[in-house]
Amino acid sequence: NEYRTSGHIDLVEFWRRRARRLLPAMIVVICFVALAERTSGTLDGPAGGRRDVIGALTYTSNWLRLDSGSGYWRQFEGPGLLDHMWSLAIEEQFYVDWPVVEFGLLRLVRSNIGRAVVLGLASCGLGLWALRLFSTTADASRVYMGTDTRAVALLLGATAAAIAHRRTRRSRNLALRFAALPAFLVLAM
Repeated sequence: NEYRTSGHIDLVEFWRRRARRLLPAMIVVICFVALAERTSGTLDGPAGGRRDVIGALTYTSNWLRLDSGSGYWRQFEGPGLLDHMWSLAIEEQFYVDWPVVEFGLLRLVRSNIGRAVVLGLASCGLGLWALRLFSTTADASRVYMGTDTRAVALLLGATAAAIAHRRTRRSRNLALRFAALPAFLVLAM
């Protein structure tokens, strides 16, 4: 709506709204976790307690966990209080990238169908990349926790939302049915 009415997207305001919504609660959680782990004599999560805190504060938990060798399955070995932050990191990384991608698409691709096709092809490409990674590694953590590989589902969801937002009720149902088949095929890969 913002682009349609003003011809631009205020990215800084978008990111500011995201920060106001998430940061206060996340900072409280991180402070309590750090205090609890410090009080119990350990500040040692799967990626290393201090590293977990840094990853949570910078929304890079997924990459820090992968870099430290503590992938997805290791979170079930012990009570790491910030284990769940890897998925929030992926979501926030998407929210940093997605508005820039959407703005570029709005500027470069004029038709709604063209944008949907570009996003669908990008989703397929990322899905193939995830398959390649999965077939060349013994640990699926990289596929499961990587922003690029998780972006497949996020892009498909954004594509479906964009299609649904711009349609009348009758054509929206048809468009969503049309988008559902490729979405399911990509997710099945």
